[in-house]
Amino acid sequence: MRRAVIIAACAVVFGSAAVFCDDTPFGGGSGSGMGGAGGGMGGHMRSGNGRSSNYHPGESKPGASIYSGLAGAIPDVRDILTFDKELGLTAEQVDKIRDLRTVAVREALKRSEEVAKPREELAKIMEQGTPDFVAAKKKLKEITETQNSVAMVLLEAFENAYGILNADQKKKYSDIRTKLNEEKEKLLEEKQDVPEMKR
Repeated sequence: MRRAVIIAACAVVFGSAAVFCDDTPFGGGSGSGMGGAGGGMGGHMRSGNGRSSNYHPGESKPGASIYSGLAGAIPDVRDILTFDKELGLTAEQVDKIRDLRTVAVREALKRSEEVAKPREELAKIMEQGTPDFVAAKKKLKEITETQNSVAMVLLEAFENAYGILNADQKKKYSDIRTKLNEEKEKLLEEKQDVPEMKR
């Protein structure tokens, strides 16, 4: 149990919360929740009850950009599915949470793609010998609003997924997150205490 928690905390400290979009069900594979193989809180570990996130540490993650910037502070809905065995999730709960995530990530990816064009336009504006700062500010506002909407989609998806849990499951999830945060802090302290190697 402690080893799995440390592995998950390591992913939080040294990895990222980025995830990829997949429409496949949590089928096949094997695992045992926190005691299974894998990485961190953002779905980097195999879930229990024989379901797998289909993600393995080190793989590239298409669509990872949706969890960058402001959205990087928001846990992936898969975070809850990672600990389905520990939380005692029913098959119905897993299906509902998985579907919430699929819809949310699709929408977030769609909105993220909408940022590309205005970002290019902003770059062209600022590349001019005499930049149009009024136009630049307007374009930047457009980009920021879209990025904020991506974060809101992901936040609401996590809120809805959390709402599917019953009171006992919420307590267990809180305990897991508390334990992970404690291990993360320990790892950060240990990392700071390690002297730099001389070249």
